[in-house]
Amino acid sequence: EFVVFLGWNVMSEALLDYRGVWVYLQREGDQLSKESLELLAAGRKVADKLGQRLVGLIMGHDLGDIAGAAVAYGADEVICVDHPSLAIYFSLRYIDILASLVRERKPNAFIFLATEIGKDLAPRLAYRVRTGLATDNIELEVEDYYNPQFKETFKSLMIQIRPDFGTRVAKIYTPRHRPQM
Repeated sequence: EFVVFLGWNVMSEALLDYRGVWVYLQREGDQLSKESLELLAAGRKVADKLGQRLVGLIMGHDLGDIAGAAVAYGADEVICVDHPSLAIYFSLRYIDILASLVRERKPNAFIFLATEIGKDLAPRLAYRVRTGLATDNIELEVEDYYNPQFKETFKSLMIQIRPDFGTRVAKIYTPRHRPQM
């Protein structure tokens, strides 16, 4: 097992201002994708351990009652961005909206699916809002982290666990940047 540390620059805003675990939801036709339902379950686990709300976010056009379905599958709240200009996926348009929402509402964590769209949006958003990104995670945990170099303890971090070389795994810690992605 390896431990990777991302983001040792001190943030200008208090970390306590960041609340909520967001999950980026995708749809298949007029309903949530199967993978989005799995993401809601993973997000629910993290949100419960952090004592925070689970927020689903979906973008597109003619979304129907997808928000109701997300709540039925565990979301405490759903942000729906429904507009005709979002009928066809165009990453830069989506990123502009996502970055604005993240800056305004300050989620503690934002989790994306490892789909084509998720792998397109997540790194662009991380760059835009100046945070770290751990990709291809196989598990998410919540735990405290002590940094011996700075003699500092960080409480209740979302820890991203991803495969490393061979059969090893890496734990990714991002104690000073939000949202954790």
